[in-house]
Amino acid sequence: MKNKIKVPGKTVRAEYSWRIRIFPMIFMVILISVNCISQTRLFDNEWRFHHGGMQSAETPGFDDSAWRVVDLPHDWSIEDIPGTGSPFLHHAVSQVGGGYTVGGTGWYRKTF
Repeated sequence: MKNKIKVPGKTVRAEYSWRIRIFPMIFMVILISVNCISQTRLFDNEWRFHHGGMQSAETPGFDDSAWRVVDLPHDWSIEDIPGTGSPFLHHAVSQVGGGYTVGGTGWYRKTF
């Protein structure tokens, strides 16, 4: 007769006992792996912003440490113009077509 192991409520042959011991470990490894893979991260916070043109700002090693930190959503075209208390200029180049805003180029960067 083969060796038998007592499991609460049953008697199990020894040749199957390794399955009883290893199944919970395999289950935990799978559970932990799935949890690590399916992380959700917010992507809206801590972007770097610069209003105006900037040479080589598209390169990964560009130093943007002096740029302003903003959270998205962010719309630089309707920020107050320094010294005016308003995002609108009656003499803006874009006039009505641009909503009397300054317009131009703005750069956003994020490191992740």
